[in-house]
Amino acid sequence: MGVHSDRVAVVGAGNGGLAIAAIMAKGGAEVLVYDSFPAVTDPIRAAGGVFIKSQHVEAFASFAKASSDISEIIEGVDLIMVVTPASAHAAVARDMAPHLAPGTTVVLNPGRTGGALEVANVFGRLCPEKEIVVAEAQTLLYACRKISPTGVVIKGEKRVVPVAALPASRTPEVVHRLKRYFPVFTCAKNILETGFSNIGAIFHPTPTLLNTGWIETTHGDFEYYHQGISRGLADLLEKLDAERLAVARAYRVTVLSAREWLEEAYGVNEISLYEAIQKNEAYAGIKAPSEINVRYLTEDVPTGLVPLACLGRIAGVPTPIMDAVIVGASRLLGVDFRENGRNEKNLGLDGLGKDEILTVINGGALSVLPSALEAA
Repeated sequence: MGVHSDRVAVVGAGNGGLAIAAIMAKGGAEVLVYDSFPAVTDPIRAAGGVFIKSQHVEAFASFAKASSDISEIIEGVDLIMVVTPASAHAAVARDMAPHLAPGTTVVLNPGRTGGALEVANVFGRLCPEKEIVVAEAQTLLYACRKISPTGVVIKGEKRVVPVAALPASRTPEVVHRLKRYFPVFTCAKNILETGFSNIGAIFHPTPTLLNTGWIETTHGDFEYYHQGISRGLADLLEKLDAERLAVARAYRVTVLSAREWLEEAYGVNEISLYEAIQKNEAYAGIKAPSEINVRYLTEDVPTGLVPLACLGRIAGVPTPIMDAVIVGASRLLGVDFRENGRNEKNLGLDGLGKDEILTVINGGALSVLPSALEAA
């Protein structure tokens, strides 16, 4: 597996980024933190780190450096944890590409759907000779909040978080290295398993779109899950979820249904998705967005529904409900999410069939795609 340094770069100093950076620092890593906004990094640099509080630790975590200059943070580092909105992944990859060391591992926390493919496609175009390994977590490890510019509280931690690398043959190496800091990370089959497990793509865009009138009238003054998802809407979500599961099956990946996920994540075991949502006490009191220009649409559509529908088209799996939500959200916000999101071109899948995609994901590499396909 090679010898790696203990220097780690964390890209993104929001809630999740600071939590991950602090835990890695307390675990013995030399942590360098980047954020594009100097107003975010300046207080961290002045303090020399952040204060972290969780069920297991309450201490100050020292950072080696914090900067809004990405070259200062990632040059010479061979492990980078990207903790930004998924909609920023491609732009972050473009910014990082000139400064990456050969053989660096970049981990997206999380990748949503197609994150590793999109980022690997950027690196394949801009720095193919560096042979960057891109991996993604299925979800963000922590439920956490910044309580000050230099303080973060971890309110909860997932029991298991699958991680996959591109190609899948590199997954054990990546997970082995990360387990020193995050024991709950486990090996997923491949990045399709992590990507197809994107439950946010089911629970966020459709209820937001269909509750537009209520959101705009009340500015989100209703409970998003318990009031916003009626029995009829929950039935529609189950049909939407069935499309996701069908796409996953076409690529030989088994993932939990939305209802099964609620049982695993929250212990709610009900006969229907509607009953499971209503019986989930963790959703009580969660308000709807205050406006429609919100990440439930601006992130979960282009990095969730768009790549799911894209992969469905390639595999010959119809996704009429996904397609309708993508069009509806695009028209509502005046943005072509299919054009700007994770489509075939942006994922680096132009001209590929399902089996060729599986070859790349499981054992090939985008930067050497022609030879990988010839070998297959």
